Amino acid sequence: MKRWGTKRKRGPRPWADLDEGELREAVDGPDPQDAAHAMTVLGYRCEGRGELADAEQWYRRALATEDPVHAPMAMLRLGGIRERQGRQDEAAHWFRLAAESGEPEVGPGAALRLGLVLESRGEDEEAAEWLRRAVESGQPGTVPEALFWLGSLAHKNHDLDTAEHWLRQAADSDAPSAVSRAMHELGLIADERGDQREATRWHLQVVEHGEFAAPDSMLWLAADQLKRGERTEAVVWLRRAAATDNPRVAKAARALLEKFSDLLGE
Repeated sequence: MKRWGTKRKRGPRPWADLDEGELREAVDGPDPQDAAHAMTVLGYRCEGRGELADAEQWYRRALATEDPVHAPMAMLRLGGIRERQGRQDEAAHWFRLAAESGEPEVGPGAALRLGLVLESRGEDEEAAEWLRRAVESGQPGTVPEALFWLGSLAHKNHDLDTAEHWLRQAADSDAPSAVSRAMHELGLIADERGDQREATRWHLQVVEHGEFAAPDSMLWLAADQLKRGERTEAVVWLRRAAATDNPRVAKAARALLEKFSDLLGE
């Protein structure tokens, strides 16, 4: 297996500011690393326009350079294209190559994405292995998500203790999305354990935290109030859930408001 180096050069080019003509000049220029970098930027821009075939051509050219930084990035981007196309086996192939590249900035994110693809295919044991590698990388942008997904995977497999272990770490991170979703899932686990007070505490924290999993927690709180016969409080939570920008939750909340309109005094 080819191991890519980690040494990189700094250049004066403000890559985000270059137009495509300038990028193409860099592709044909004398600096091999600049050329590889320009290829990946051109691929990324094509991706952003939905021109996936052109993006793939640029990424494959970057890959062929064997540049220690940009070839692994090209692997990661190729995996992302295959994932968008629903070609999960090929996505896993590219993510695996990127994760095994040894490139410190690309590898952890690739390990995370490989873990998620494997989980979606039901290969939970290997998925957990790659997610743990993502956690062990220590990369700040990757670790909270990997912690959350390790917890979610354990929860799916009914290992509540392991799920709590990972989810509490995700909830203590500084990544807002991972924090919100981890707290929501901890609330679900507390509910499964029959600890309604703890479950309510977690869901209220999610709502206070705002965004991300907050709509789902509003819906849970409404359902909990209905079970308790607290109709007024249930209406408050259902109305809040119905007003969110989460289409799935809003639809469910409106359906409950309509279904129980007589019971709720609507």
